[in-house]
Amino acid sequence: MAFPTGWGYYQSITIDNTKVPANATDFPVLVTRAHLHDDVVDPSGSNAAQADGGDVRFSTDTAGTTQLACEVVQFAHDTSTGAGDAQVQIWVKVPSLSSSVDTVIYIWYKTAGTDTQPAVTDTYGRNNVWDSNYLGVWHLEEDPSGSAPQMTDSTGAGNDGTSGGTMTSGDLVTAQISNGLDFDGTDDSIDVGDIDVTGAITISAWANITGTPVNQFVVNKNYDGSNVPYSLSINNGTIKGMAFFNGTWRVSGYTTDIRGAGDTYINGTYDGSTLKFYVDNALDASNSYSGSLPSNNSSTYIGTYLNDGAYLDGVLDEVRISDVDRGLNWITTEYNNQSSPNTFATAGTPVAVGGGGATGKSNPLSGPFGGPLAGPIGI
Repeated sequence: MAFPTGWGYYQSITIDNTKVPANATDFPVLVTRAHLHDDVVDPSGSNAAQADGGDVRFSTDTAGTTQLACEVVQFAHDTSTGAGDAQVQIWVKVPSLSSSVDTVIYIWYKTAGTDTQPAVTDTYGRNNVWDSNYLGVWHLEEDPSGSAPQMTDSTGAGNDGTSGGTMTSGDLVTAQISNGLDFDGTDDSIDVGDIDVTGAITISAWANITGTPVNQFVVNKNYDGSNVPYSLSINNGTIKGMAFFNGTWRVSGYTTDIRGAGDTYINGTYDGSTLKFYVDNALDASNSYSGSLPSNNSSTYIGTYLNDGAYLDGVLDEVRISDVDRGLNWITTEYNNQSSPNTFATAGTPVAVGGGGATGKSNPLSGPFGGPLAGPIGI
């Protein structure tokens, strides 16, 4: 069925411009349960989306003429326990986020039949949520004891990850955004293959470091006998390095010890002249260095510097590698969206396509005599 024909309802999601420090293009916005009206996920109602989110679509307009790519990672109807954000994790590629006026997008749902999400390679499918600078996006939502490769790369790069060590299904735990992986500090790792980056780079992750080993690696391209091209690691509690040339760390001296601090958003960037490290949404350290990152034929790992036998002790979530310096404004917008979804954007009231508000719940768009308005502002 061709969108938007056959879709019964849509609902606005309004993104607060004060949470966006600078205009952003093709930004992957996290949509959670906090951004959905109760009717969208109410299993007792007659107008809910499908229980698997197969009929969920997004657009920039109420006519559905400009559809947006989305990735439905997790979608489930509400239950009496009120599981909240953990029930919904959807990433939507928003063409333009404004820092001066609120950006509004629309979620569409409720079709007559059983629909599925577009193919991952489709224009509006999973891969196209992530721009071409993303070389890997791992939500770490999969069972690490399943069939290899266990960890799906959401981009079109195909850098799926294979778990190593003694990872079990019990290592899939609650993390910052739905689930993440609990690394044991002894032998757990994820091999995401040979990912070469020779110019600019951004490595990001949510990390909850609980252990105290001296060296713990979030992301590391393994040593090949001459160099480690890039690395994001914890050393004595501080973020240690970004690039490693012939035995010399090119940045160190992070001032923030994130061990025991709970879920923390960490980023390492390089733009060709400066290495920078961020904790949550703030720059914490930087060092000047001019040069390209070396390449090698080794794998990139999440959770270990395999060659050195150093392993991370803690939980990782939402690991990403880009071949561009995303910059502080982008990182801050990510942090605002992912750390506090309910303040980043707000849910509107469902509107029936062709006129009318959602049934079964109070409707703020009701007319003066109790009847529904024909959509928001007369639409």
